[in-house]
Amino acid sequence: MKTILLGLALALAGAPMATISQTSHDYQLIAAVPGATELGFVDAGSFDRTPSGVTYWTLSVYEPPALIVDSPPVIYQMRQRIADCAGRRTKDQIVMARLQNGAERWISLIGHYRRVRPGSIGESELEFVCSGKLPGPKLPAFPTVEAAVQFSDVAHQRGRPAAKSGL
Repeated sequence: MKTILLGLALALAGAPMATISQTSHDYQLIAAVPGATELGFVDAGSFDRTPSGVTYWTLSVYEPPALIVDSPPVIYQMRQRIADCAGRRTKDQIVMARLQNGAERWISLIGHYRRVRPGSIGESELEFVCSGKLPGPKLPAFPTVEAAVQFSDVAHQRGRPAAKSGL
């Protein structure tokens, strides 16, 4: 957590730094959108449990790159989220998008909680974060963002239909 906050502070100050994507993590593949257009990962090593909820990091990899308002296409997004397990809702605190043009865009949010939709990647994510148990069979985990993105590229190239609980 200290590395993430230090990295964010350096990024905002304009100082050179190793990005969060270059540090070691435990990105657990949680679920995929059918057709493998989005793969969802949770950093299992990032959980910070408090009485008010669980703070954690997610990684979403898109193929084709996602089109987001006022932005070049997005290859992947990392989000720091808070889960309200009892209320079955989450809110984003920080979002980092890796754009197709190679740039990173950081956004700090003061958002509202949103209910998690049944059957979504968000529901699989919430189940994992709140219980500590995977919502289905164990899927691959990756130590870096680059490794997760490379895996996602292979899954997208194969064009395998993806189910909620596996590829």
